[in-house]
Amino acid sequence: MKIIGPDRLVFAGAGNAEAAKFMADYGLRRVDAGSAERYEAADGTSIDLVAEDDPAHPDTLGTGNRLRRTVYGVADMASLDEIAAELGKDQPISRRADGSFDAMDPLGFALAF
Repeated sequence: MKIIGPDRLVFAGAGNAEAAKFMADYGLRRVDAGSAERYEAADGTSIDLVAEDDPAHPDTLGTGNRLRRTVYGVADMASLDEIAAELGKDQPISRRADGSFDAMDPLGFALAF
C-alpha cells in the first residue's frame, strides 16, 4: 500500500474570518470549491472549511475538535483497492464512482482515500 499522505483536511468553520486570516497568513490561497471554502498550498494539498450543519460531512465527535474528514492521497488505483480491501475487513466502506472511498477509523474520525 502506498499512501502518499494527507491530501485534504475538512473542518467545520465556513464563514469564520479568523480561520480565513489564519489560512492566508500561512500562505494558503483561496480557490473555488463549491460549497466549501478551500485554501490550497503550492503543492495542491488543501484545507476545506464547511458549514457546521453540512450533511455531506459527518458530525464532529463532540470533543471540540472541528475536524470532519481527512482525505489521503494514494500512489495509484492498485494501492487504493488494496487499502479498501484491508479496511473493508473490519468495517463498511463506501465506494464512489471514481474508485475513491470513505471509511471511519476506530475512534470515529472520517477518512477518505
